[in-house]
Amino acid sequence: SATIVPTENHDLLGYSVGVTRGDDGRWRRNADLQEWREDPVIIGAGGVVFGEYHLVAGDPITPGRYDNGPSGDVRFTVTVWPTDAPGPNGESAFEGRSVPEPPFGGPVVWYHEADAGTEVYLEPSTERVTAPGRVEFTLRNYARQRVSISDGPLFKLVEGSWYRVKSSGVGAIEVEPGETTRTTLGLFDGQSTTDDYWYVDHLGGGRYAYTINRGGQERRYAAMFDFEAPAVSPGLEEGVDVERDGEKVVVTTPEWNDAGEHSPRTELVFERTDRDADRRVVAEQLFRRRFRAYRNTLPAFEAGVERVVLRTDWSTVDETAGLDDLELTVAYDGARFHVEGENPYVE
Repeated sequence: SATIVPTENHDLLGYSVGVTRGDDGRWRRNADLQEWREDPVIIGAGGVVFGEYHLVAGDPITPGRYDNGPSGDVRFTVTVWPTDAPGPNGESAFEGRSVPEPPFGGPVVWYHEADAGTEVYLEPSTERVTAPGRVEFTLRNYARQRVSISDGPLFKLVEGSWYRVKSSGVGAIEVEPGETTRTTLGLFDGQSTTDDYWYVDHLGGGRYAYTINRGGQERRYAAMFDFEAPAVSPGLEEGVDVERDGEKVVVTTPEWNDAGEHSPRTELVFERTDRDADRRVVAEQLFRRRFRAYRNTLPAFEAGVERVVLRTDWSTVDETAGLDDLELTVAYDGARFHVEGENPYVE
């Protein structure tokens, strides 16, 4: 337990309440210490009152948060942490592993690279999880200034490159010095079975990284984990109409029939190619809304299919990752496909 008592450097009291500092550096109340109370005063507009206090403890103060509660004359909260070695206590299973930094942000502080002197880091509850499972990530701020964080993308490592699977959409959070904040991530190889916390479903086995962005993306904090699960194999969405004519397949989504003035009909053409790829997509990404145009075309390339035409609406195309210019070459599942389309708003 801990409390505070005034020093002589106090505008409202003017004298020091009896305390003694021990050899270990902790302040203790004297045995004959009487109750003290500051007299009420009225502070005018622009006025300032200064009060200095000793933090007094009986038992040794261990790392944690101390709050004297609403009953005290002066409400205070103190957070204590070891400043000489704020970093993680345990060893990471990935210690010594070198991995590239995920895209879309600043430099990364990896948990498996953190040492005793690391002041801010993201600690996972486990570094190996079997589907279905979950991992709790704790951001520990043992620096002397607050940390502003936001978002929380999940990446998958495939052949030496990171691919963003899904973002948590977490809003801005302020983590005060000595404080922590925790995120629970549910992991499913099929459809999720919970709404109690943030989750990502349709994940195949492999190595993943959860990241948290610091304000202004000046720095990110990340932790890796291995996910044990069978590979996922996305198919076309339910409700689409599929017609095959030899080497050509036409996929029509419900949006094509519902298209209107605000989101007119739009076609995309995917063809097998030997061109160099502009980007690569992985199976886990195809289950996300921002990859619907890929989801409803790439799985249609069965044996003998050379060309897939997607008939949908402009909104579906416009929100699909990487289709800003309506022409690119994409790599998927060991093959490459050239993609072209037309903007219905451009004559």
